[in-house]
Amino acid sequence: MADSAEGPKESNVTYATKEEADALIGLLTWIGFSLVAWQKVEEAHYQLFAKLLSVPKPEICSAIYFQLSSFSSRCDMIDKITQIAIEDEKLKQD
Repeated sequence: MADSAEGPKESNVTYATKEEADALIGLLTWIGFSLVAWQKVEEAHYQLFAKLLSVPKPEICSAIYFQLSSFSSRCDMIDKITQIAIEDEKLKQD
């Protein structure tokens, strides 16, 4: 806060109690664990996409996969690719 001619103004900031600080640290810890777990889900999802697409250059898979910004859109894309791959496999078996 800016100082006035009378001196610094008093702040309206309240400080957390030890219990509130501990709860916040616990929450932030669980958020961190969740982000790491989600990263593993996304990595496995990308690996599935790369396996289904089976193109020779990984950069091509990456460019296609990361063009879509939402995970939901990526799931839809993999669903469609999986359906095509399953149909192709059935045709090969017949």
